[in-house]
Amino acid sequence: MGVRVRVVKDRLPKYRQTLEALSRRSVRVGILGSKAEERHKDEAGEPTPITVAELAVIHEFGTATIPARSFIRVPVDSIRPLIREQLVKYAHRSVEGGAAPEKAMEFVGAWVASLLANGIRKGLPVAPLAEATKRRRRGKVAIPLFDTGQLASSISYEVVER
Repeated sequence: MGVRVRVVKDRLPKYRQTLEALSRRSVRVGILGSKAEERHKDEAGEPTPITVAELAVIHEFGTATIPARSFIRVPVDSIRPLIREQLVKYAHRSVEGGAAPEKAMEFVGAWVASLLANGIRKGLPVAPLAEATKRRRRGKVAIPLFDTGQLASSISYEVVER
């Protein structure tokens, strides 16, 4: 009794084409473009001397007086396997004719940006606020990284050619 293999449809060329299309692009997620250049606003809505991008760097890496509160690197590292899984899922859809390879990158970028913004809004497991900061926010939100909501709403993504 022999085993017979019959190829109904050769999808290898389509897989190669999809993987090549995906490999020519990458997704950037963070504080990008015009949002990065905006002045950070204080609780009263007044512009401060620093930009939103500068505020993001301060929180992501910390300073001598402010502890690091990673809202991009640590969360992204923790979901990296899920990101790959989503890209593979969309690559399969692309081969089956359900989505263009570019849409896979767009979906993953939007999904990761949304996860990061929601993480800030809900409160990430980061260093707590200093007592002085809590007193200044008296009666307001005491979630680290979430004061005015500007940082969370500034997170976006872009698909770029490599």
